[in-house]
Amino acid sequence: MGQWSEIKTKWRRRLRREGIEYFRSTEYNSLSGQFFKFRDPVKYPKPAGSKAAKQLRNDLEEIVRKSKTVGVAVCIPMPLFNSFRERNSTTAQIFTEPFQLALQLLFKELSNAVKAEIGDGHCLTFVVDDSSSAQRIEKVYLEFKRINPELALNMEGLTHLNDKTCPPLQVADMMASIAKEVYSEWPGGPLQVVPKRLEESIRRIWIPDSDYFDAILTVEKHRRGLP
Repeated sequence: MGQWSEIKTKWRRRLRREGIEYFRSTEYNSLSGQFFKFRDPVKYPKPAGSKAAKQLRNDLEEIVRKSKTVGVAVCIPMPLFNSFRERNSTTAQIFTEPFQLALQLLFKELSNAVKAEIGDGHCLTFVVDDSSSAQRIEKVYLEFKRINPELALNMEGLTHLNDKTCPPLQVADMMASIAKEVYSEWPGGPLQVVPKRLEESIRRIWIPDSDYFDAILTVEKHRRGLP
């Protein structure tokens, strides 16, 4: 908790210096929303606006790096996902949507990591943005706990907060954006890759391979009594 208190204080202070209320990667990338001010041709003649926005992002990343906070990410390779889904009607029932699969993988790997690295008796609390996806995430979370009772012991709860007022969610958004950049250049291969930016803070990016998909298929067919 001490780490997050320090991050929130420094994060908000740095944003206020630019007259910005919150950080969101999509707005940073397109210089829209909170970052639209950097398009001002008088105050920020090209390329000054892009440079100022990048400096702000870099400063925010440095706050995260110095805090020693660690994050993880999940990326689903869509060609592989679709190939499994299109095999037959059985696989179509199991691989319904990549977003759900990504959440399940995230819950599983985080729960296993906490148990392996910290030990029993420690719980995870998940915080998600109170957006249009919030209810979908909560539904997957509750279903995952129901069918994974052993892992559920480490999952204490899930809370919905507003990302515009919650710096930790903005940090997560930043890390997710980096994961997306890494995956867009991913040639295939290992299940886990490490980014160049925030390398010390993003411990791993999980990318399930065909063996992982086969394992899910086997488990789910057995659990659901499918052929």
